[in-house]
Amino acid sequence: MPWEKTTLEVELLGHISSDSTAIIGREKPARKVKESKKPRKKGRPAKGEQREQVVEKRIDRQVGQSVAEAICELPSCCDRGTKKNAKGYPTSWNG
Repeated sequence: MPWEKTTLEVELLGHISSDSTAIIGREKPARKVKESKKPRKKGRPAKGEQREQVVEKRIDRQVGQSVAEAICELPSCCDRGTKKNAKGYPTSWNG
């Protein structure tokens, strides 16, 4: 059709398809080493008492990092994931 050649000749058309299908693999999740935490005292600290600082979360640290630093910090080993589906039941997967 002649109108397509005149209207779309300078435009770049692109299409991205993404698939959320699970890829089944045989890799098992890596075992996590849990650190024993000392129980924290409840309530407000006493006058002059110093409490240990809470460890900053990864997502909060990434705000001030460059892209390369943030990517290097991401885990690369297999892990277990869980989320709740639309009906509220947990769904788990390895990956």
